[in-house]
Amino acid sequence: MGNANCKVHNNTNKSVFIRTYNSSDHVYYQPNTCYWLEPNETAKVEAAADARGLKVAWGPKCFWADNKSLLTVTKIKLEGYQCGGKGKKHSFDPIIYEYAISEEESDLRFNQCAIMKHPLEKKAAIETGRALALLTPAAPVAVFSYCVGIADHWFFVARFQSDSRKRKRQECDRYFVANWDTPGGGFAVADWPGVCDFGRTYNGACVRFEKDWTHMNETLTAHELYALAYRFPNMQRSYHLVDNHCQHFATKLYKQVST
Repeated sequence: MGNANCKVHNNTNKSVFIRTYNSSDHVYYQPNTCYWLEPNETAKVEAAADARGLKVAWGPKCFWADNKSLLTVTKIKLEGYQCGGKGKKHSFDPIIYEYAISEEESDLRFNQCAIMKHPLEKKAAIETGRALALLTPAAPVAVFSYCVGIADHWFFVARFQSDSRKRKRQECDRYFVANWDTPGGGFAVADWPGVCDFGRTYNGACVRFEKDWTHMNETLTAHELYALAYRFPNMQRSYHLVDNHCQHFATKLYKQVST
């Protein structure tokens, strides 16, 4: 029979974050698949095979869609039922769930990016434990899933730089930061002290560069960077110490926008 599927059309004037759930997921704990839809975009969405169709969610609302049907996002909002409250942090529409970027900041532009890092709390003990773990056959997978600086927390930062005297001061003084850590993740536009504070996972951590500033492929707004980060498969999966942690996220976002 194949996967349950339908088409979803974004008939709004903003980007929307769509999730599908398997029929067995009655508490909407883990999306089967997540999709970003731009205004006027239509996409085929899927979930596990079910003759009845599939659950399609936008924000806190969910709609049972028939297989091979066409669904609009406004129909989900107007006719869907509540599905919120028990999902993981990233289960809700990121545009409305703990979105730390204001409407005024969303159009700020950025053309350079970097990766910053700080040592994890009890760094020496962590690295000693990982070194001892090398004595077990499966340990290298876990230990070397981290890059150089195995007990460091990484986060992505972007800024706007221009030689023009007409540049907007607020763009030069504001930074975009994307942080993906064990308690959750986060995004913000902040001044430089705010960037360092936002990226720290504990008070007093010394923040430094892992990858220095480099030019991005194109100038992007805060909203565009935010939407791009949430398209990554990393953000649709749970944080995992071995194969889905802050270093994976920061490195992939950095390479995506700068190479």
